[in-house]
Amino acid sequence: MDAQCDLARPAHANLPDSFSGWQTKSFQPIPVSQLAVFAREDAPLLHEYGVVSGQRREYARENSTLTVTLWQMRDATGSYGLFTFYQEEGMDGEEGEDAVVAKPGRWLARRGVYVLDARGERLGREEALLLLAQVPRPPAEEVLPMLPAYLPTENLIASSTRFLLGPVAFERLGANLAASSIGFDLGAEAALARYRSGGSVLRLLLVSYATPQLAASHLRSSEEAATAGSA
Repeated sequence: MDAQCDLARPAHANLPDSFSGWQTKSFQPIPVSQLAVFAREDAPLLHEYGVVSGQRREYARENSTLTVTLWQMRDATGSYGLFTFYQEEGMDGEEGEDAVVAKPGRWLARRGVYVLDARGERLGREEALLLLAQVPRPPAEEVLPMLPAYLPTENLIASSTRFLLGPVAFERLGANLAASSIGFDLGAEAALARYRSGGSVLRLLLVSYATPQLAASHLRSSEEAATAGSA
């Protein structure tokens, strides 16, 4: 029994003390009990996605600095959701086994239950991959949420997809619906994405429920709320 539990538990990851000339300037372990101190307004968001622990290192090289945060989540669903939430529109995806998006000055990756967020103007791609190499690969094939796969890809704005597990993330995105109308407390999951249509930007929301009856009930509630809001 214990051996099976050890196989299921993800290997622990630590950011390196130094790499490619970058030297640690400061290090902060981030236990869940101290999450509000380190993550501030993001603490409820991280709890919603199932954070287990985190760590942050500030690196320095010559006159440059680099901030790297590594979050460990409870499962791949949570790490996938956090990864999508922390993306910025317009970030370019990179091909490979891992989920990676980047823009000048920022590099974001997900591997297994881990999300790696590196910020610094002098961070190169190869250096970022060295950081990601510190994160163990999952021991088995991951089961990721299927809902985002149903979003259409035509005219989709790069890195605009968000996978949502609860009201905190939903409200942070400023959707024109009350989070209470979605039914996250009943296990609903949502995917939100932005699209270009002519000269406009549109948002598409998909919500998944455990049963068709729940879906029909919440559709009626959403329609009633929209009607009341436009009255």
